[in-house]
Amino acid sequence: MSRILVIIFVLLANKVAAGYHVAFDKGFAEFAQQQGFEDFDDFLLKRKTCGNLILNSNKNLNNTENSKRVGLFVDPPSGYHWMDNNGIFTLMKNPTTGYVKHPNSSITIKVPLYPNFLPEPQKPVQDTGETSEKTLEVDPPIGYHWMSNGKSYSLMKNPISGYGPHPGSSLKAKFNIFSRASVNVNANDVELVSEKDLANKASDLLFELLLSQNTESLSDLFAKIDKDQWNANNCKLAMFIETNILTDILEATLTGAKTNSSKIKKPKPKNDYGYGY
Repeated sequence: MSRILVIIFVLLANKVAAGYHVAFDKGFAEFAQQQGFEDFDDFLLKRKTCGNLILNSNKNLNNTENSKRVGLFVDPPSGYHWMDNNGIFTLMKNPTTGYVKHPNSSITIKVPLYPNFLPEPQKPVQDTGETSEKTLEVDPPIGYHWMSNGKSYSLMKNPISGYGPHPGSSLKAKFNIFSRASVNVNANDVELVSEKDLANKASDLLFELLLSQNTESLSDLFAKIDKDQWNANNCKLAMFIETNILTDILEATLTGAKTNSSKIKKPKPKNDYGYGY
């Protein structure tokens, strides 16, 4: 709780929180420079980075919850890593310098145990032909084999006598190679979202947590944000949240009063204002 109060106090004391309307007095470029950015384009670029940090941290929270589900971790083929699109997994080749963590990527995934299956992709991940250049075969964990429903996969433990072929079973599973064209754009796919949409998504998430006074979730969110990246990009909550919302929540937190969220109108997305940002 104390961390949340400190965050809000610091934000309210910052000139950025005074409102972006000051940009009309001196121009967007000068306004951005006063806040520590090279120009307004630099502000927009870094706001996108800051929004990425917020949304990806929320995704990490969701992954923490998913890690509690029953299943087994499965590694990718050598030289590849996993990409996660709402629980639908594809494979991406590692760069020559080796795997580096980036949005929606991971070096292992958790696959449910039969009769539960991974979410079904739009197209079947298994066919009767040989592996093509658009798919790769993945081995199951030792002592298990794959089960397929024709569209998705799960894992089944081998009997004591060892694996024996049976309907829907196999020792290899075919996963698609990652393709940007097949990825659905959503809050978890922030790398494919425009700067304006990304800023609005980050704003929506923060408003949701603040208006519900869910300080524990907000603390968890910021505990997972890369602080070095947050500071290096001059990130501020005021990039995404209107000051009046913060003052109402701060007052409720300090006085113990209930915040009447029905009277707090969430601002329209910034791109609806017509300001060009």
